[in-house]
Amino acid sequence: MGNRNFPVSHTKFQNIMFGLFKKDPLVNLQKSYNQLLEEAMQLQRKGDIKGYAAKMAESELVMNEIEKIKKG
Repeated sequence: MGNRNFPVSHTKFQNIMFGLFKKDPLVNLQKSYNQLLEEAMQLQRKGDIKGYAAKMAESELVMNEIEKIKKG
């Protein structure tokens, strides 16, 4: 027996409620991107140019993923 006064079905309600607790993948990717940039900067300051280049390449891959998700 469903409650006819409830504006949203039970399934939709569950999807809405559980959707509130899902983490946004963009947030995690952005954190990873910022961390990689920080690590790259530290490597550059230490004079490790090869390490710096590797971290920058890795950060570019993460940025490409961010842009892909933003485009939809």
